[in-house]
Amino acid sequence: MTKRALVEKAEERSGQLIEEDEVPVAGEHLWAWFWTLDGGRGYGIAGPLPLTYSDLAAWASLHGIDIQPSEVEIIKAMDAARIRATHKLLNKLNKK
Repeated sequence: MTKRALVEKAEERSGQLIEEDEVPVAGEHLWAWFWTLDGGRGYGIAGPLPLTYSDLAAWASLHGIDIQPSEVEIIKAMDAARIRATHKLLNKLNKK
């Protein structure tokens, strides 16, 4: 998947515009992995459920990816930011 396609996918899911150069070249694989994982996450009444370590381990195993602990922590940080942004957007929409 191209960097532009990843950015467009992220924009579609997040509802926010993202500058293509905001994704560093060295992190493109993490960006791609995150949005793939995001597509399979669960949702509750309050919105997206956090990705678990089990989710990440199962996904990596299924795809034959040797995911490093530092990469897991980066994806978990991306996930926390995604959930915060979603809750912020939902709260804003609920106030209207």
